Amino acid sequence: MRYSEVATAQPQPYESFTWPPASYAEAAACEEQYNIWEGTVAQATNELTQMVNDGELNNTAIWHPSRIAGAIIRQSERTGQQTERLAALTHMASFTKDLFMGRATVEQVEQVTGLTSQLGDPNFMRAKQTLDIGTLRATNTERASEAASRLVERDTGHIFMVPLCQGGFTAGVLTALEYERQHGSTVDLYPIRYSSQKERDGKPLITRQEIKHIATKALLKTIVVVDEDTASGHTISTVVHRLRQDIQGSQIIGLACHDGRTKRDIDIQDRWWQPPMAAHKRRLYGR
Repeated sequence: MRYSEVATAQPQPYESFTWPPASYAEAAACEEQYNIWEGTVAQATNELTQMVNDGELNNTAIWHPSRIAGAIIRQSERTGQQTERLAALTHMASFTKDLFMGRATVEQVEQVTGLTSQLGDPNFMRAKQTLDIGTLRATNTERASEAASRLVERDTGHIFMVPLCQGGFTAGVLTALEYERQHGSTVDLYPIRYSSQKERDGKPLITRQEIKHIATKALLKTIVVVDEDTASGHTISTVVHRLRQDIQGSQIIGLACHDGRTKRDIDIQDRWWQPPMAAHKRRLYGR
């Protein structure tokens, strides 16, 4: 199905796209197909332009927004350009939603190039991503739909979503789109990075400008910190705690699309919309 032809029809392009399989065996079998992509931001935007012109989502370029978001954060951490980072990531979030919905334009891709150029030369800005089994299993419309359903059942109302880069970015956008479909409200996003394993971050990478931006956009909304999967709950709970220290007036909760620790889906592990270890302890010890 050509996504340029179905922007207002059902199913939406992201629903028709063949995402990686959710089962461990099937994901392991195709891991080599995805595994790691490494190139430059310029290469990624060129492939995104081609995909938009072709009118079809493809297995390579559909992951590029998360790779570019990761590159933006890495580059801005080196240069200290907080304002430019905020503008670039804000655009990446809205552009990726449009891309998955079939309404992205070449002009939007050109804007990605323009915004990243303010941080450095896109021809030399490295973009990379390892799509491991955990990320592959957790990033699909079925899990995103389940995660969104849990939020709807909880009656979270209007939400602002904070996907965790880099692996949780694509899953976060999918979950936001599913929530829009199920709840009927628009979901804005802003990604931040806390990658204690792959990037060895000692703490969430979030600036004062980003805190202010999230607080303003999420006023009177529920802030949902979302990651594609979780093994212990540490990553999500750390970010939730960090945001609660600085943002008042909004409920802040965590959400994982898949519990890698127990290999259970969101409807089991995220019963109370908390990281699985926290929910497990509360059930055992009444905390």
